Amino acid sequence: MRLIANQTGRLMNDEKLFIALYDEEKDEIDFVFDRRPVKEQSPRRAMRHGITEHVIKSKKPLFLHGDNKEMLVELNIRYSRYPAASWLGVPMMMGSHVLGVIAVQDYDDPNAFTDEHVVYLQSIANEAAIAVVNAQLYKELEYEKKYFESLVMNFPIAVIAVNYDYNITIFNPSAEKLFGYSRQEAIGSNIDDIVGDASSMDEVIELTKEIDENGRVHIITKRNNRNGIPFDVEILVVPIESDGKRIGNIGIYHDITELQKG
Repeated sequence: MRLIANQTGRLMNDEKLFIALYDEEKDEIDFVFDRRPVKEQSPRRAMRHGITEHVIKSKKPLFLHGDNKEMLVELNIRYSRYPAASWLGVPMMMGSHVLGVIAVQDYDDPNAFTDEHVVYLQSIANEAAIAVVNAQLYKELEYEKKYFESLVMNFPIAVIAVNYDYNITIFNPSAEKLFGYSRQEAIGSNIDDIVGDASSMDEVIELTKEIDENGRVHIITKRNNRNGIPFDVEILVVPIESDGKRIGNIGIYHDITELQKG
């Protein structure tokens, strides 16, 4: 947001600039960047009949200068007790959705801004909208990533993921317990070296070929842990895809030794 503010200041007075983001779901606005005096700054608030809200609702720039009280009344805007001599606000749009508002104001000079500034500020707002969307997407992806990692790490069954070269990228605590390798030892290692040994290597290689050909595997077989102790295991392997291309696989290794005994 500071970069956006600095860009605005190149061609206009931005001493009283603010950037407000609109939360459509909660119908609230959040003043995420504000250079106005502290007594004029606003916390996050519900939508009301303010001048910023008018820009959001109309989805159009608003340029006021000089004695604008009549226009404010006409637009049903409840103006601040600190009215600016010149006020310019533009919406940050992404398609038909309003993401927020960028506004500048001057308390002394009614001619501080011009129609050219409206065009310039709208151009900046368009760039800012893209930046806001990218930031939101990144935040959402980070949340989903952390959620997935938490789910996998706390899953009571062994989960192992590999990249396209079959080097391990995920090795949860249940996998550590089942195979006897620490996560630090497993990550980056070829999966055949971790889940297979001399007695099962031929089958492991065949399973790898089957995954390459069919994209998935579901079998019940036997494996040995690091110390050579055998166990019965149900293995389900499915592909990990991105943009329609397989970039790796994720497998679930369910120890069914006790079930087999029954």
